[in-house]
Amino acid sequence: MLLTYNDNMKSNDNKVLIYVRKLKNGKFIYLRKAISQNGIKIDKRLATGTPATADNLKYFKEHGLEEWNKLLGINTHEAVLFSDFLEVALSIMNADANEETAQDREQKIRDYILPTFGKADIKFIEPCFIENWQIELKKQKGSHMAKRCKGLLSSIFKRAVVHKHIDYNPCTSTMVIKKDIGEGKERNLFSGGNLDNLKRLPRLA
Repeated sequence: MLLTYNDNMKSNDNKVLIYVRKLKNGKFIYLRKAISQNGIKIDKRLATGTPATADNLKYFKEHGLEEWNKLLGINTHEAVLFSDFLEVALSIMNADANEETAQDREQKIRDYILPTFGKADIKFIEPCFIENWQIELKKQKGSHMAKRCKGLLSSIFKRAVVHKHIDYNPCTSTMVIKKDIGEGKERNLFSGGNLDNLKRLPRLA
């Protein structure tokens, strides 16, 4: 195995070395890193499966640590809180809205959306969490309010797609809210067993 160069990329004092290994069908890039386990330093090597062309070697020199993490399946996604992105989304959604409409949106979001999704990483809000939320909201406030709030939530996710924080709008995969005959009495949306599934939503403190 031939050392081509040290990329000198450091992150938390981690260093990735780039190697080229000659195989029967050509040269391929490998990554090597010294890792401490139980006080003992060991070398780990990972095959990238990438041909050792000049362009590829240049790329791995610049992105060695990132590619190492990808090969290990380490999530390098930088968290974006729903509440933080909301400011961006609302500035766009309310750009052409009158003051009354804008205030109505913000109140509904504050009262019915933020308590559940505010501290969640927007990338990990899945359709199943949204369905559980809309079921409980419908039981408390009725189908009309549930539809309006889901529409607002969907609009926020559409902006997140445009800004490339997520790949798709999770609201599009949820069930349609239908009006029930004789909807039940209001009850606390965030009480007792009603939150069993919503508690699984990944959150950041």
